[in-house]
Amino acid sequence: PEHIHRIIMMRHGESEFNNANVFTGWCDVALTPRGIVEAQEAGQVFASHSLHFRKCYSSVLTRSIVTAMRALETAGVAYTPLHYDWRLNERHYGALQGLSKERTAQRLGRDIVMKWRRSYHATPPAMTQEHPHYHTIHNDPRYHHHPVPPSESLQDCQPRILAAWDDILHDIRHTADPHTQPRTTLLVAHANTIRALVMNIDQIHPDNVEDLNIPTGIPFYYDIHKQTGEIVYDDANDINNNNNNNNKNKNKHKDKWNRIETG
Repeated sequence: PEHIHRIIMMRHGESEFNNANVFTGWCDVALTPRGIVEAQEAGQVFASHSLHFRKCYSSVLTRSIVTAMRALETAGVAYTPLHYDWRLNERHYGALQGLSKERTAQRLGRDIVMKWRRSYHATPPAMTQEHPHYHTIHNDPRYHHHPVPPSESLQDCQPRILAAWDDILHDIRHTADPHTQPRTTLLVAHANTIRALVMNIDQIHPDNVEDLNIPTGIPFYYDIHKQTGEIVYDDANDINNNNNNNNKNKNKHKDKWNRIETG
């Protein structure tokens, strides 16, 4: 339908720090060979559905940008306009960035580390100037005009992510022409970027967000009403087939995904 616009979301492919089980945050690491394959496989899925995108949104971190480019290239739509937004960056993990998740849990305690990783409210220790990544990040020209947080909880980073989301919806509502442009937008970002979005869209309570996991390289989608920007749920999109709206929103992405499968 002309009033429906589909937004496909995808976490970047596996990064070097994902593979090493290291806290990444704003560290600008590359994809692994497996991560590149994940991006290309997503592009193959897009191609199997003959998808064309009005725009693609990415963070300014390399792993997100390369995932977007490889997926679009594989899909045969490398000409898709790419828009970079620092607000779509992963949450800043503060002093934890660059540390092994397993060794940090052994040293500081698994419970507190899991709270830093998965909860909504817990903020990791701040990154100070003594941190080996501090000056690399603070001197990066990508952030000369934007604030670099010392650390972020999911709660801390959610406002910037939702502001970026609102701008995307505004752009779709006011400039997308269903008669001349594709009715699909691609957003490639990070685990906690997308967790913050899904939490807001599906009205997941902060106490339940610890169970929300975003796998690398798996595209899924939301359909929005172009005029209102509201999510459109129908029988086809209700992946849990649950008549209770509250439970549907709470559990929509916990076990199954509105995934785009190979056509």
